[in-house]
Amino acid sequence: MAYIRYQNGTLKRNPVRSMTTTFPPDDNILSDLTATVVSHDRIDLQWTETKAANRELLTYIIECHSHPGISYTTRESKYSIQNLSSETDYRFTVRSTKANVHFYPGAPLVSARTWSKDEYNPGEVTAEPISPTSIRLTWKAAAASDHPTKLYNVVTNSDDQNARRTKLTTIDIQNLSPSTEYVFTVYSASLRGFPYTPGAKAKAKTLHKGAK
Repeated sequence: MAYIRYQNGTLKRNPVRSMTTTFPPDDNILSDLTATVVSHDRIDLQWTETKAANRELLTYIIECHSHPGISYTTRESKYSIQNLSSETDYRFTVRSTKANVHFYPGAPLVSARTWSKDEYNPGEVTAEPISPTSIRLTWKAAAASDHPTKLYNVVTNSDDQNARRTKLTTIDIQNLSPSTEYVFTVYSASLRGFPYTPGAKAKAKTLHKGAK
């Protein structure tokens, strides 16, 4: 309810209900901002253009809040950011501006972490079904590691909690289901206990039940 205050200070309830106005979304704010990690030194940003983009000339300003001083300018709805540091967290905002460098309020934020350098990742993973319940994985050893003994974590279907660990470059994954496809990721383990990313993937389907 809305109220009216009379000159004597008393309040009287107004029978007319108060109204709340909801304003439409700002046509000058971009949306659907995403960050895709491409390599150890590159992150690609992409977004949906503002609704006002087809009515006026807009420029997009990309700012890196985790590393002040890093900024980029583009008139496209995507941008490839290169020469970044490996294994580093980055936070980016993208805002639109007019030609007179007037910043529109509001800017979406996205975060991403660059991968480890290629030499810290294993390669050429192959997956060979050897029975209805087991698959053999083999891979090329990582060229570099800060660990005194190279260790590998093998993850099945993104189940990090039950990853297998080995010092070898081959492993038999057992106790699988027949006629089922599995995706495996092999990571090289760092001295800190964290896996180097992105690792190397392979997938295979176990043999059908009764196969030899």
